[in-house]
Amino acid sequence: MANVTQITVRTEEGASKTFHGRAAWKLPTRPTKTTDSRAKNFGDISVELDAIPPDRLHGLVETVIMTHLPKAVLRVLRAAEESERQWIEDWANAVEGGAA
Repeated sequence: MANVTQITVRTEEGASKTFHGRAAWKLPTRPTKTTDSRAKNFGDISVELDAIPPDRLHGLVETVIMTHLPKAVLRVLRAAEESERQWIEDWANAVEGGAA
């Protein structure tokens, strides 16, 4: 296990965001697979995404998305999500009420 203080998240399209942590992440490491063509820009040490605690991984992903997503688009997506959530809740209540 190594004290990883920097994580770079890269997308398949080549976008990346580097996170520098003051506290060590304490993630298990492994040597980077040099046979993987995607690893040419990686360092010598890698960690698996599933080694990152879910709440931290969620934060990393959200930060990367927010960096690339215009605020207006985010507002539209959140409104659509809320509308869909309400529709599902109404549907579930109707099914529950009809089954009784």
